[in-house]
Amino acid sequence: MKLYSIQPVEVAKLLKEGKTFICDPEKSGFSVELKEAYAWMVTQMEKRFPKPSNVVFPIWAWHTYDWKRKLNLEEGGFGIPGTKYACLELAVPDEQVLLSDFDNWHAVLNGYYLADGKNEIEWEENHKWFDSLPLSKKKIIMKKSWEKIFDVTPINSDWVINGQYIQATFWEIKPEYLQNVTYFIDKEMEDDEI
Repeated sequence: MKLYSIQPVEVAKLLKEGKTFICDPEKSGFSVELKEAYAWMVTQMEKRFPKPSNVVFPIWAWHTYDWKRKLNLEEGGFGIPGTKYACLELAVPDEQVLLSDFDNWHAVLNGYYLADGKNEIEWEENHKWFDSLPLSKKKIIMKKSWEKIFDVTPINSDWVINGQYIQATFWEIKPEYLQNVTYFIDKEMEDDEI
């Protein structure tokens, strides 16, 4: 599967030296506030394929960005403006990748219920139903709703957008996954791109 991962320049160097890259939690910018969300994603990945013993967190990459399969690095917003990065074009075996909808992932990050609804009325009815549940059931139902992030079927309607931004998680980047490297200096996104 073709994926694009934005990484520090040092990661490209490591891969070119024939070494495997895994996420270092100390350098990842991991936030304690997001610990539950990341742990949930790790659990979902472990249900699908084994985690190497030396890995704590997965690698993140883009599968689809604004409906496109290739990143436009000129748009900016991929990291800290003014910082040089390596955009790694990777070919990762399909069975080692978990795809999820980036926008819906925010339900997991922010700990809220991911409601269904093809229109405003359905969405509001779904939320009313959820709000009426006892607290003991809400957390169970909320976490079950998060599994919808793995449906990456493209939908672009007046009320539902799905699959516009698809992220990929996998455990490691092996040197043989590397297809190409594009170095770039990130810039701020324009106001109309935010």
